[in-house]
Amino acid sequence: MLAPALVVTAAIHWPVLKMFFAQDDVTFLSRAAGLEPTPWSFARPLSEGIAWRALYAVFGLDAAPYHAARLGLHLLSVALVYTVGLRLLRSRVAAGGAALLFGASSIAFTPLHWASCIVEVLTGTLALAAFWIWLEARERASAPLLWVSAATAVAAVLAKETAIVLPAVFLVAALRGTGRGTAWRSLAPVATLLGLLALAFLATRSRFSYGQYTGGDAYAMDVSPGHLLANLCTYLRWIVTLTEPIRDRLATADPGALGAGILVLAALAAALAFQLRDERRAAVIGAAWFAAFLLPVLPLAHHTYLYYLYLPWAGACWLLAATFEHATSRLPRALAPALGLVGLALFVRLEWTNARARAGALMFYKLPADKTVRESLLLANAVAGLRAAHLAPGTRIGFVNPFPQVHVRADGRTVESAGDSTRSYVPLEGTMRQGETLRLFVPGARYDGFAIVPPASWNETEMFLYDIDGRLRAAGHGAPALLAFAATFERLNRPDVADSLRRRAAALAGRDAPAGH
Repeated sequence: MLAPALVVTAAIHWPVLKMFFAQDDVTFLSRAAGLEPTPWSFARPLSEGIAWRALYAVFGLDAAPYHAARLGLHLLSVALVYTVGLRLLRSRVAAGGAALLFGASSIAFTPLHWASCIVEVLTGTLALAAFWIWLEARERASAPLLWVSAATAVAAVLAKETAIVLPAVFLVAALRGTGRGTAWRSLAPVATLLGLLALAFLATRSRFSYGQYTGGDAYAMDVSPGHLLANLCTYLRWIVTLTEPIRDRLATADPGALGAGILVLAALAAALAFQLRDERRAAVIGAAWFAAFLLPVLPLAHHTYLYYLYLPWAGACWLLAATFEHATSRLPRALAPALGLVGLALFVRLEWTNARARAGALMFYKLPADKTVRESLLLANAVAGLRAAHLAPGTRIGFVNPFPQVHVRADGRTVESAGDSTRSYVPLEGTMRQGETLRLFVPGARYDGFAIVPPASWNETEMFLYDIDGRLRAAGHGAPALLAFAATFERLNRPDVADSLRRRAAALAGRDAPAGH
């Protein structure tokens, strides 16, 4: 029953192979290329350091293999969800259903489409592998396998620190029908290694490159009951609102999710209550996994993302599969599988639609509504345009768009700017990352920035007229470029700007004219 889950997962997510890089990928690639220093520490050295260097050493700036690597890891995680589910649920059909829920979910969309999310995918694979090896070790009473599991758990923590919660899941699983002595002995290796790692992590946190654990504003914590409840309910609501393709468009805790979130929480609590006597404890272990991996992200004050559910979702899939089996156990023998198949088919259909919507079918003012897809499109178009210009090393580059800017509000309303003094957020400007993008993809180029009117300091700058989707048209430099922009401003009924540009062009032409002419 694993094969259908793998096939459906690949069918839903294969378009990721057509994506380019986006957002923070530029920084990680710059570090891997040696253009920026890599801040080594115990905070994610495996996922943010070693993995990027290995991929860059083999594939350079070819984006497709980076995405293929994460898709491969996701498929491996689907297989692990199935394998672990087979032990917990003792049913190939139920384990296959759990694997399908995990693999097909659009929760995996951003982790698969954004190269920087190798953090989530690698951590998920390693955490699931550590749990599977631990279950094998328990089954075989193998001390060496317990240490292998512990070492794998250490690797998961070195990919993302939230995997430090793994011993809590192991403890819940260890206590299902076994003596306390046996349970504690099976936890000793993982507790020992992760305890030592936690001490090293805390002792060196001053070396961390960004502020999750050093009080930085971006990763500020809010442990007030109101925020924790709102954040929890936001995530719980996202699990069931499958008709919203981009549930985390605003990426903040939603106080309006309290009603739906509390209903979902009550339903999960009821499902657990009805299964407490189930000797398999599959629902309890699934709930423990879900809660353990969700808990670390709840206090984040400014970060509420759908992809933070990627790790917790595996446990929810075991819980849902166990609940369905329990709820349908007294139905006629052929009816339960039929209901399960219909439910899974509906789920896959909805998530297929969601994935295609996020991949570009859903637009927001002429750009993909999904942030990662939007950034990827902008970067791919801009890099293609710059490379097509065959710029010489040392060329100064500036981006110009003289057409009236449009402010796009979060509610979708648009308002044209009042003039040159009003600047909208320009998505392409954010993609250039203050010139970091140029240093990586156009080595030797010098970044002069963005402008509505070419400034006086750009007389020698190679200017590009940019479109909203990042497509570029070379406008040249010097007097010819200024005259071309003057004609544009004339058409826009801006004669004052047009005259100014013509005077600058004439001055440049006179300066560059040969002596005696």
